[in-house]
Amino acid sequence: MRIALSLATMGCLLCASAARAEMAIAQVSPGIYRGPAPECADDYRQLSRLGIKTVLDLRSFRRRQRERECACLKSHGITFLNVPVSFRPQRDGSAERALRILRDAERGPIYIHCEYGRDRSGLIIGLFRVRCEGWSLRAAYCEMRRFGFNSRLRGLERYFWECARRGAGRAPLSGRG
Repeated sequence: MRIALSLATMGCLLCASAARAEMAIAQVSPGIYRGPAPECADDYRQLSRLGIKTVLDLRSFRRRQRERECACLKSHGITFLNVPVSFRPQRDGSAERALRILRDAERGPIYIHCEYGRDRSGLIIGLFRVRCEGWSLRAAYCEMRRFGFNSRLRGLERYFWECARRGAGRAPLSGRG
């Protein structure tokens, strides 16, 4: 169990448990990492130690939460970007915007996350694998599942298959790959 105290100056949270493990961060490609949302000061330090320069948050949340994450990242010299990806991304273009940020990542190493780093992050990374790195749809989907993508989220799953099929078989997009 984690006990957290709020720092009045930045709003970052301290991880009170000394036994707390580091965030489970995975490298997707050179300069691209994925994982769960950072929750406390230790998590922000971990991102800083990895050399992360930009964090792409796929969650939709309240202004106060966004401001807190932005302030915590800024204190470590990390840029914060928020592109809320809905569970029906075809309607709002959010997945395409997030994919474009990854594809054109010139901001240095980037860390992409949603709440747990599985579903919305899995969708974007899966599309990145197919459309930017030339992976097969099956290989990208298997990786999504391996990282915990919930196939019961039909809107996300359907969007992956439709969007990935449109990009499959083409040469990888420029900027990466």
